[in-house]
Amino acid sequence: MKKLDKNNFNSWKEYYFEYQRSLSEYYYIPFFQKNKIELKNKNILEIGCGNGGFISAFGKFSDNCVGFDLKDLKWEKTNIKYHKLDVFDDELINKFDSDVWNAISVIWETPCQLAGTLVQDLLELGKEARFNIPGQQLGNWNWRLDSLEPLSEIKDKLLQLNKDTKRI
Repeated sequence: MKKLDKNNFNSWKEYYFEYQRSLSEYYYIPFFQKNKIELKNKNILEIGCGNGGFISAFGKFSDNCVGFDLKDLKWEKTNIKYHKLDVFDDELINKFDSDVWNAISVIWETPCQLAGTLVQDLLELGKEARFNIPGQQLGNWNWRLDSLEPLSEIKDKLLQLNKDTKRI
């Protein structure tokens, strides 16, 4: 990924947007391509899109990209469709005792061919396990998953969710 100089941007918001876009363009999209996951003209959804930088890179491949966030962040006008969505709305299906897993189930039930979430959410870790905090310049990228053992606790729940939503 190209190194970004914060001094080349008018604001932290502009820098963070470009940082997220670059992360997507230089790491995630090549990962999908390397693993033969077709992106062209696919329905692509990002839940928790923040200022929209990450999903904006996918706009090169599809005009069917949607980003949701809890807050209306006054997104830039592009081919990406941004929406405010409260994923904890009572009208959404509540299959689990956990709000986090209910939010994950909303992601899995979308018609998008590609759906994903963070391991921190699957493990229901708190904000101390976030990779980064939007709008905060310092103290990011400290959390790491040291072993795969914690995933064994949620394996059956995740497998059932994938079966219920016909993803496997």
